[in-house]
Amino acid sequence: MSRVLAAVLLSLTLLTSALAHEGGHHTKGTVKEVTAERLVLSEADGHEVTFLVTKATEFYRAGQPVKAGDAKPGERAVVHGAAGSGNTAAAVMLGAAQGSH
Repeated sequence: MSRVLAAVLLSLTLLTSALAHEGGHHTKGTVKEVTAERLVLSEADGHEVTFLVTKATEFYRAGQPVKAGDAKPGERAVVHGAAGSGNTAAAVMLGAAQGSH
């Protein structure tokens, strides 16, 4: 199972690094709420960040495309905000839910 976790973390790191070169910003945290229109992340310090989800927002898990509906509360995520668009999510990289091993 540790190999799976390592693969997920590597995928998140590589995707985040690739997207960071496009401009914008990224936020790491735990999914608190997700709908077709928005995603709320809770950062490690408890601060909540709300992102707008659009038809252009891409979702990934372990480097593979998934649907927005696959994101679940409690799941770790890195959200890459689109450059110059406030808090519109360009891409969301999903990881393991907290406590799952």
